[in-house]
Amino acid sequence: MMNYGLITGASSGIGKAIALRMASKKIPLLLVGRQHSLIPIQEAIGQAGGVAEIFDADLVKHEHWKSELSKNIASKNGAQWSVVLAASILGSPREECELSNYNHVFNTNVVGNLAVLEACLPQMTQTQFGRIVFFAGGGAAYAYPEFPAYALSKVSTVRLTENLAAIYPPSTGLSFVCLAPGAVDTPMLAKVIAAGGEVKTKTNIEEPVNFVEEYCNSNSNILSGRYIHVRDNWKDYLSGSKQVIQDQFFLRRIQ
Repeated sequence: MMNYGLITGASSGIGKAIALRMASKKIPLLLVGRQHSLIPIQEAIGQAGGVAEIFDADLVKHEHWKSELSKNIASKNGAQWSVVLAASILGSPREECELSNYNHVFNTNVVGNLAVLEACLPQMTQTQFGRIVFFAGGGAAYAYPEFPAYALSKVSTVRLTENLAAIYPPSTGLSFVCLAPGAVDTPMLAKVIAAGGEVKTKTNIEEPVNFVEEYCNSNSNILSGRYIHVRDNWKDYLSGSKQVIQDQFFLRRIQ
Protein backbone atom coordinates (compact mmCIF):
# COMPACT_ATOMS: atom_id res chain seq x y z
CA MET A 1 0.00 0.00 0.00
CA MET A 2 1.09 3.57 -0.68
CA ASN A 3 1.92 5.64 2.39
CA TYR A 4 0.76 9.26 2.49
CA GLY A 5 1.34 12.03 5.00
CA LEU A 6 -1.14 14.80 5.77
CA ILE A 7 0.07 17.79 7.75
CA THR A 8 -1.56 20.95 9.04
CA GLY A 9 0.72 23.79 10.15
CA ALA A 10 3.50 22.85 7.71
CA SER A 11 4.38 26.43 6.78
CA SER A 12 6.76 26.89 9.72
CA GLY A 13 8.20 25.42 12.89
CA ILE A 14 7.79 21.76 13.79
CA GLY A 15 5.17 21.12 11.12
CA LYS A 16 7.58 22.33 8.44
CA ALA A 17 10.42 20.18 9.80
CA ILE A 18 8.16 17.11 9.82
CA ALA A 19 7.08 17.79 6.24
CA LEU A 20 10.69 18.01 5.08
CA ARG A 21 11.60 14.79 6.90
CA MET A 22 8.65 12.86 5.46
CA ALA A 23 9.36 14.19 1.98
CA SER A 24 13.00 13.10 2.28
CA LYS A 25 11.70 9.56 2.81
CA LYS A 26 9.77 9.81 -0.48
CA ILE A 27 6.40 9.96 1.25
CA PRO A 28 3.96 12.04 -0.81
CA LEU A 29 2.39 14.79 1.25
CA LEU A 30 -0.93 16.57 1.41
CA LEU A 31 -0.40 19.95 3.11
CA VAL A 32 -3.61 21.46 4.47
CA GLY A 33 -3.75 25.18 5.17
CA ARG A 34 -3.67 28.56 3.45
CA GLN A 35 -2.10 28.13 0.03
CA HIS A 36 -0.01 31.32 0.08
CA SER A 37 1.78 30.25 3.26
CA LEU A 38 2.46 26.71 2.01
CA ILE A 39 3.89 27.49 -1.43
CA PRO A 40 7.49 28.01 -0.13
CA ILE A 41 7.58 24.63 1.64
CA GLN A 42 5.98 22.94 -1.39
CA GLU A 43 8.70 24.42 -3.61
CA ALA A 44 11.45 23.35 -1.18
CA ILE A 45 10.09 19.80 -1.14
CA GLY A 46 9.92 19.72 -4.94
CA GLN A 47 13.49 20.96 -5.29
CA ALA A 48 14.60 18.14 -2.98
CA GLY A 49 12.86 15.55 -5.14
CA GLY A 50 9.76 15.11 -3.01
CA VAL A 51 6.08 15.52 -3.78
CA ALA A 52 3.71 17.81 -1.88
CA GLU A 53 0.17 18.76 -2.80
CA ILE A 54 -1.50 21.79 -1.22
CA PHE A 55 -5.12 21.71 -0.14
CA ASP A 56 -6.14 25.33 0.42
CA ALA A 57 -8.21 25.63 3.60
CA ASP A 58 -8.92 28.05 6.40
CA LEU A 59 -9.21 25.62 9.31
CA VAL A 60 -11.72 27.85 11.09
CA LYS A 61 -14.17 27.57 8.17
CA HIS A 62 -14.30 23.78 7.90
CA GLU A 63 -17.84 23.81 6.52
CA HIS A 64 -16.41 25.31 3.31
CA TRP A 65 -13.83 22.62 2.56
CA LYS A 66 -14.37 19.42 4.55
CA SER A 67 -16.36 17.57 1.87
CA GLU A 68 -13.79 18.46 -0.81
CA LEU A 69 -10.95 17.24 1.40
CA SER A 70 -12.82 13.96 1.93
CA LYS A 71 -13.08 13.55 -1.85
CA ASN A 72 -9.38 14.32 -2.29
CA ILE A 73 -8.41 11.66 0.24
CA ALA A 74 -10.88 9.12 -1.17
CA SER A 75 -9.30 9.59 -4.61
CA LYS A 76 -6.09 8.10 -3.20
CA ASN A 77 -7.91 4.83 -2.62
CA GLY A 78 -6.09 2.27 -0.49
CA ALA A 79 -3.46 4.67 0.82
CA GLN A 80 -2.21 4.37 4.38
CA TRP A 81 -2.30 7.73 6.15
CA SER A 82 -0.15 9.35 8.80
CA VAL A 83 -1.69 12.61 9.98
CA VAL A 84 0.15 15.36 11.86
CA LEU A 85 -2.08 18.10 13.28
CA ALA A 86 -0.12 21.16 14.39
CA ALA A 87 -1.49 24.28 16.09
CA SER A 88 -1.33 28.06 16.11
CA ILE A 89 -1.18 30.83 18.66
CA LEU A 90 -2.34 34.45 18.32
CA GLY A 91 0.13 37.29 18.09
CA SER A 92 0.02 38.68 21.61
CA PRO A 93 -1.36 38.03 25.10
CA ARG A 94 -3.75 40.94 24.63
CA GLU A 95 -5.33 39.24 21.63
CA GLU A 96 -5.43 35.89 23.40
CA CYS A 97 -7.24 37.34 26.39
CA GLU A 98 -10.02 38.90 24.33
CA LEU A 99 -13.11 36.74 24.62
CA SER A 100 -13.93 37.29 20.96
CA ASN A 101 -10.72 35.49 19.97
CA TYR A 102 -11.35 32.33 21.99
CA ASN A 103 -13.53 30.95 19.20
CA HIS A 104 -10.84 31.56 16.59
CA VAL A 105 -8.12 29.76 18.55
CA PHE A 106 -10.36 26.87 19.63
CA ASN A 107 -11.87 26.42 16.17
CA THR A 108 -8.42 26.33 14.59
CA ASN A 109 -6.58 24.08 17.03
CA VAL A 110 -9.40 21.71 17.99
CA VAL A 111 -12.44 21.83 15.70
CA GLY A 112 -10.46 22.57 12.52
CA ASN A 113 -7.95 19.80 13.13
CA LEU A 114 -10.75 17.40 14.02
CA ALA A 115 -12.50 18.25 10.73
CA VAL A 116 -9.28 17.42 8.85
CA LEU A 117 -9.00 14.13 10.70
CA GLU A 118 -12.64 13.22 10.09
CA ALA A 119 -12.01 13.60 6.37
CA CYS A 120 -9.31 10.92 6.68
CA LEU A 121 -11.13 8.45 8.93
CA PRO A 122 -13.11 6.57 6.23
CA GLN A 123 -9.87 5.67 4.42
CA MET A 124 -8.13 4.81 7.67
CA THR A 125 -10.86 2.45 8.79
CA GLN A 126 -10.94 0.86 5.33
CA THR A 127 -7.19 0.15 5.28
CA GLN A 128 -7.10 -0.55 9.04
CA PHE A 129 -4.13 1.75 9.44
CA GLY A 130 -3.79 5.27 10.74
CA ARG A 131 -1.17 7.13 12.74
CA ILE A 132 -2.39 10.44 14.13
CA VAL A 133 -0.23 12.94 16.03
CA PHE A 134 -1.75 15.93 17.81
CA PHE A 135 0.45 18.51 19.54
CA ALA A 136 -0.11 19.89 23.04
CA GLY A 137 2.86 21.29 24.88
CA GLY A 138 3.13 23.40 28.01
CA GLY A 139 -0.30 24.88 27.50
CA ALA A 140 -1.83 21.49 28.28
CA ALA A 141 0.44 20.65 31.19
CA TYR A 142 0.16 23.76 33.35
CA ALA A 143 -1.43 27.21 33.51
CA TYR A 144 -0.55 29.50 30.62
CA PRO A 145 -1.76 32.96 31.70
CA GLU A 146 -0.09 34.74 28.77
CA PHE A 147 -2.03 32.66 26.22
CA PRO A 148 -5.18 31.34 27.92
CA ALA A 149 -7.13 30.56 24.74
CA TYR A 150 -4.23 28.52 23.38
CA ALA A 151 -3.89 26.65 26.68
CA LEU A 152 -7.60 25.84 26.72
CA SER A 153 -7.37 24.47 23.18
CA LYS A 154 -4.40 22.29 24.10
CA VAL A 155 -6.04 20.76 27.17
CA SER A 156 -9.02 19.99 24.95
CA THR A 157 -6.68 18.39 22.41
CA VAL A 158 -5.40 15.96 25.04
CA ARG A 159 -8.93 14.85 25.91
CA LEU A 160 -9.81 14.66 22.20
CA THR A 161 -6.89 12.27 21.73
CA GLU A 162 -8.13 10.11 24.59
CA ASN A 163 -11.68 10.08 23.28
CA LEU A 164 -10.62 9.10 19.76
CA ALA A 165 -8.50 6.26 21.13
CA ALA A 166 -11.56 4.97 22.98
CA ILE A 167 -13.81 5.27 19.92
CA TYR A 168 -11.24 3.57 17.68
CA PRO A 169 -9.56 0.86 19.81
CA PRO A 170 -6.32 -0.90 18.80
CA SER A 171 -8.26 -3.57 16.89
CA THR A 172 -9.15 -0.93 14.27
CA GLY A 173 -5.48 -0.38 13.40
CA LEU A 174 -5.69 3.31 14.30
CA SER A 175 -3.45 4.97 16.87
CA PHE A 176 -3.78 8.48 18.31
CA VAL A 177 -1.16 10.28 20.40
CA CYS A 178 -0.77 13.79 21.73
CA LEU A 179 2.84 14.96 21.77
CA ALA A 180 4.38 17.62 23.99
CA PRO A 181 7.38 18.60 21.83
CA GLY A 182 9.27 20.63 24.42
CA ALA A 183 10.49 24.20 23.96
CA VAL A 184 11.56 24.07 20.33
CA ASP A 185 13.03 27.22 18.78
CA THR A 186 10.10 28.16 16.52
CA PRO A 187 8.12 31.33 15.74
CA MET A 188 5.51 30.17 18.25
CA LEU A 189 8.09 29.89 21.04
CA ALA A 190 9.36 33.37 20.15
CA LYS A 191 5.87 34.74 20.83
CA VAL A 192 5.77 33.00 24.20
CA ILE A 193 9.18 34.38 25.22
CA ALA A 194 8.27 37.88 24.02
CA ALA A 195 5.19 37.72 26.25
CA GLY A 196 7.32 36.95 29.30
CA GLY A 197 7.13 33.17 29.23
CA GLU A 198 10.01 31.36 30.92
CA VAL A 199 11.97 28.68 29.06
CA LYS A 200 14.44 26.68 31.15
CA THR A 201 15.56 24.08 28.61
CA LYS A 202 15.18 24.19 24.86
CA THR A 203 14.50 21.09 22.79
CA ASN A 204 16.24 20.33 19.50
CA ILE A 205 13.66 20.30 16.71
CA GLU A 206 14.95 16.89 15.63
CA GLU A 207 13.48 15.28 18.77
CA PRO A 208 9.78 15.72 17.92
CA VAL A 209 10.55 15.03 14.25
CA ASN A 210 12.25 11.76 15.18
CA PHE A 211 9.27 10.76 17.31
CA VAL A 212 6.82 11.38 14.48
CA GLU A 213 8.93 9.39 12.02
CA GLU A 214 9.32 6.36 14.30
CA TYR A 215 5.72 6.43 15.52
CA CYS A 216 4.28 6.66 11.99
CA ASN A 217 6.48 3.78 10.82
CA SER A 218 5.62 1.57 13.78
CA ASN A 219 3.11 -1.27 13.67
CA SER A 220 2.56 -0.88 17.41
CA ASN A 221 -0.45 1.02 18.70
CA ILE A 222 0.39 0.57 22.37
CA LEU A 223 0.72 4.34 22.84
CA SER A 224 -2.74 5.18 21.51
CA GLY A 225 -4.58 7.62 23.75
CA ARG A 226 -1.43 8.83 25.50
CA TYR A 227 -0.17 12.32 26.20
CA ILE A 228 3.57 11.93 25.61
CA HIS A 229 6.46 14.27 26.21
CA VAL A 230 9.14 14.00 23.57
CA ARG A 231 11.64 13.12 26.31
CA ASP A 232 9.52 10.33 27.77
CA ASN A 233 10.85 6.81 27.35
CA TRP A 234 8.63 6.16 24.33
CA LYS A 235 11.10 4.09 22.31
CA ASP A 236 10.90 1.19 24.75
CA TYR A 237 7.13 1.05 24.30
CA LEU A 238 7.22 1.17 20.51
CA SER A 239 9.87 -1.56 20.45
CA GLY A 240 7.79 -3.76 22.75
CA SER A 241 10.39 -3.99 25.51
CA LYS A 242 8.00 -2.19 27.87
CA GLN A 243 4.25 -2.51 28.23
CA VAL A 244 1.85 0.19 29.40
CA ILE A 245 0.28 -1.48 32.42
CA GLN A 246 -1.98 1.29 33.70
CA ASP A 247 -5.55 1.62 32.55
CA GLN A 248 -5.49 3.65 29.34
CA PHE A 249 -6.91 6.83 30.85
CA PHE A 250 -5.58 6.46 34.38
CA LEU A 251 -2.32 8.21 33.59
CA ARG A 252 -1.71 10.32 30.50
CA ARG A 253 2.06 10.36 30.63
CA ILE A 254 3.81 7.06 29.86
CA GLN A 255 6.67 7.59 32.34
